[in-house]
Amino acid sequence: MKVNIPDRIMFFIANRQLSIFILLFSFSLIGCNKTKDVPLVTTRSVTEIDGRNATGGGEVLNDGGSAVISRGLCWNHGTQPSLLNYQTMDGTGTGSFTSKLTDLNGNMIYYVRAYATNLTGTGYGEVISFTSFGQMPEASAISATQVKETTATLNGKVNTNNLPTTVTFEYGTTTEYKSSVSSAEGLLEGGKSEVSAVISGLKSASFYHFRIKAVNSLGIAYGNDIKFSTILTDIEGNNYNVVNIGSQIWMQENLKTSRYNNGNLIVTTFSPALDISNEVNPKYQWDSNIAGYGRFYTYYAATDDRGVC
Repeated sequence: MKVNIPDRIMFFIANRQLSIFILLFSFSLIGCNKTKDVPLVTTRSVTEIDGRNATGGGEVLNDGGSAVISRGLCWNHGTQPSLLNYQTMDGTGTGSFTSKLTDLNGNMIYYVRAYATNLTGTGYGEVISFTSFGQMPEASAISATQVKETTATLNGKVNTNNLPTTVTFEYGTTTEYKSSVSSAEGLLEGGKSEVSAVISGLKSASFYHFRIKAVNSLGIAYGNDIKFSTILTDIEGNNYNVVNIGSQIWMQENLKTSRYNNGNLIVTTFSPALDISNEVNPKYQWDSNIAGYGRFYTYYAATDDRGVC
């Protein structure tokens, strides 16, 4: 039996089919054009902190729908660091990465967070804060060594307290010092170090003072004062220590040279027991217990123009 369907019903069916087609087409367009976002990234803890460096990093969990073209850490003293501040560049793509923070200042609070950038923009991880290590240096002088007639080695100890530290020795004949020399070790980094410096051009049989000056980014430290005396050396190379008595400097040992200052031998007697106390000519010196007493000189030997002392 033939059934006639009214035109109104046919129109409804046709329009319903068209609506379903449009709806399916719209879903198809949405599926082909995903909304793209910035990457999703997280920040890792900061470790290996010292006065100048630290180690951190992060992980790109999701690229946001387009390739990550750069990633790393950014940091500053402000609480919201960004790419406008200090930053590292640690590769591309998703996954974890490690970053090295350098050129930090000691004893400062820093804020750091991971970042990742794609064509849409930059995503940031959570902000983490840390404090860089470091204090003013510590310095102390210790006894001078290798002290000779005109040279000496100055010694000391320095604690850099985790910051690059420059060390100089200040020295002079008074505690005003007035002269200085850099330590042989150059720029110090790390912890405790022994330092030294060789100085020259000193006066023989003279007293000198010295101290250490240590400088880092947090301040200047001065060490204690140390006093030493240069030795006196005769024409034969015998060395004599000196002592300061009042305003005068005295030899601590008796003279034992057998020559005048011009190199001439001082005439000696043939017998150590010979009494020459009344000798006036020529200018004698007789041997005695050199190790214990030095040599005994006649008045005429001591006052000879060629100089015995």
